[in-house]
Amino acid sequence: MKNWLNQHTLAMQLVLQRLKAHWLNTLTICMVIGITVTLPGLLFVGVDNLQDASRSIKQDAQMSAFLKPALNGNVIQRLINDVQALPQVKEVRYVPKEEAIKQLGQQFLQKDLLADLPQNPLPDALFITLADTQPNTAKPVQEMLQARDEVEELVVDSVWIERLNSMLVLGKRIALIFACLLGIAMVTVISNTVRMQVLTHETEIEVSRLIGATHSFIRRPFLYMGSVYGLGG
Repeated sequence: MKNWLNQHTLAMQLVLQRLKAHWLNTLTICMVIGITVTLPGLLFVGVDNLQDASRSIKQDAQMSAFLKPALNGNVIQRLINDVQALPQVKEVRYVPKEEAIKQLGQQFLQKDLLADLPQNPLPDALFITLADTQPNTAKPVQEMLQARDEVEELVVDSVWIERLNSMLVLGKRIALIFACLLGIAMVTVISNTVRMQVLTHETEIEVSRLIGATHSFIRRPFLYMGSVYGLGG
């Protein structure tokens, strides 16, 4: 056991001497490995932060349900209660057609522009704010409203949500591919560096073989050197 520990200690001391003698090369290789590991990590963190930010934008995830004309107030209230009972819904705001045309009239410079209309052309409407911006959140609410007879038209403001989520998924896949490519590059750099060390000490290796050194004894310093490069990076 003591002999085994002495062999490993001697190998580590030899590696440290070689690294110290070529400290600039050692520093450069460690920096390359560190940058290679850091870049995909930063990309993953950026994508995750964007995903968290997209979940916090809840006030823009809305649906607009335009109701059929001449509905009873009790029917409308029952529809509002049913929509509010859904776990995907955060808020339901009912806008009667009288209030809608009043708000529309306030947007015109000529206040009496809508006064000549024979009747109010706007329908009663429900503006539904969803709990989050995930596409799966909007689907059950959309299906429920489309199945109700009280709803004449449904406008779903979720196209941008689906596009945003698709872009985030694509970003994660790109980050994963980028990490794999950089990982292959990192392994290649370490392998080539160790191979160059082997070629540099080829004469020393031949002498060690002549005096009876085992293959594990010869390989051990180079394995430690590759490990130090990896840990240093």
